[in-house]
Amino acid sequence: MKDLTKGFQPGTFLDSINWHITPRCGYNCKFCNVHNHQYEVKSLECAKEEIQKLKDLENVTVKCLNIKGGDPLLHPDLLDILRIVKHEGFDIWLTTNGSLLNETNIKHFSEYIDGITIPVDCICNLKQKKMGRGYGFHVSDMLTTSDMIHKEGIKLGIDTLVTKLNSKDDLHPLLQRMKPYYWNVYQTLPGLYQNSYLENISVSEAEFKEFTRRHSHLRLDHCNKPVFLSKKDVAIRYYFLVTGSIRIY
Repeated sequence: MKDLTKGFQPGTFLDSINWHITPRCGYNCKFCNVHNHQYEVKSLECAKEEIQKLKDLENVTVKCLNIKGGDPLLHPDLLDILRIVKHEGFDIWLTTNGSLLNETNIKHFSEYIDGITIPVDCICNLKQKKMGRGYGFHVSDMLTTSDMIHKEGIKLGIDTLVTKLNSKDDLHPLLQRMKPYYWNVYQTLPGLYQNSYLENISVSEAEFKEFTRRHSHLRLDHCNKPVFLSKKDVAIRYYFLVTGSIRIY
């Protein structure tokens, strides 16, 4: 990890920083890089201190905090953390595997957040399970969840990991059905620890470029373009918050 806190030029604007508030998760995705990551926001006081340090940083302005995990919905103080972040004037996106989202908590979150990001990698439940995400119903569940998110007027984001198992898939029908505000497509996942399973299913630069070519003309909600992030892109663009400092993997 590289601490960039003192390395930004005056007037630097960062659109988004990722804040992993817990490693807890109800899924056990084979390719996840945070299984061994034990950092967690232990109290609301710690949360307030981190946010204040972020606000006090010189030379950099941050627009949005992307609240992540594990699954942030498993943090016992999530709603209070969202209140703190909102009070400090940040935009908020919540990134979750989606398994714990329901009409009730989405409605509660809608008071504080601007968007919710959920992961979907393919159009087939069985293939999604084979990839290691979910337990056989993830794609179907996320279609229902996306409808609930839209119903509350919350922006929807979709994260997709391109692997050898789905690199030849056509995700046009999925994106047209779910109507996301943004779609982030990764060649690999950012994380604190390398994962041997991820290495085994990773695609080459050529395979990722072919997936990109096949989907690059898609236009999302508000005519947004998909964002395709290669390994090199992730290495220089994945900023995250740790004890008030901005770091990069």
